[in-house]
Order: sequence, then C-alpha cells, then structure tokens
Amino acid sequence: MDKFEGEEIDEIISSCNTALEELGEEAPQVEETHAWLSVYSPVFDISADKWRFKLGKDPVYVDISDTEIAKDTLTRGGSFAEDAYYVRLQISTPKDKSGKMGKPTYKIIEVIKFVAARQPSQGSLFDQEKDNGSP
Repeated sequence: MDKFEGEEIDEIISSCNTALEELGEEAPQVEETHAWLSVYSPVFDISADKWRFKLGKDPVYVDISDTEIAKDTLTRGGSFAEDAYYVRLQISTPKDKSGKMGKPTYKIIEVIKFVAARQPSQGSLFDQEKDNGSP
C-alpha cells in the first residue's frame, strides 16, 4: 500500500477543494453515527454496492460496498424485509455555494450487529390441537 507524506497530502486536498470550487459546491458535511437499518429491498447480487434500507420510516439507498452484507446474505440463502443491521453509518450531505443542503448519501462503515427478521411460518393441516382431547 502506498504511503503519502505531508506535502503530497496537501496537494491531494488542494486538488479536491479546487474541483469542488469549480463545481460550485462546498465540501460536504460528513457525520458518523450509529443506527439501526432494516432491509427494504435486498439485492441478490454479490457485486451490488447499494441496497435500499429503512432508516426510521424513510427508505434510503445505502452503500454497502465496504461490508460483507451481500456475501453473508447469499450464504444464509436470502434476506427478508425487516432483517435489521446495527451499523456505524456515514452520512454525507452536499452543500452548494449558497449553503443550501442537498440530498444526503449514506454508507455503512461497519456492521456491529445483525438481527434476522422473524420468518413467517404456516401451520400444517395435519397439526392437532393438544388441549381438545383429539387423537
């Protein structure tokens, strides 16, 4: 892995800031937080880098590229709506020159906990009630 030294880092930051200025945008506001995300619509493709989750009540697209979520889902054999992930989430909100906030983007930095949704099951027609004295 390459290592960057002080002057190289300054040049990289300067080039990024110049690009933002040319686009008429300020540096995005970036924050990290812990959050529960529940699956809204899984993608059964291991190369998919974004999934749709519910954050609170709102469906949002979330970058999962730095996680094993897709691989683990395929290993488990699938995913259900309401599977939940407790994650360290990065939220980046762009700003234009006037300071107006744009639409935030989301990226999972770390999966802390996974809780599988309760899977619905259908009773059998042949199940017998235990309390009615039937054989």
